[in-house]
Amino acid sequence: MTTDYTLSIKHLYRITLFFIQYNILYYSFISKICQKNYSFLILYLYTIYQQCIFVNF
Repeated sequence: MTTDYTLSIKHLYRITLFFIQYNILYYSFISKICQKNYSFLILYLYTIYQQCIFVNF
């Protein structure tokens, strides 16, 4: 029971950490790259997708 709980806490921590990390990345991209360029958005979504896969497995 405790192991499952700690595992879920670890996953939650990882998700939050990645979310904060990529939010910072996302905002830095917005400030550097013109907003008309959508490549940063695709990259941002791709990195989130990648991390979700990493966290789940």
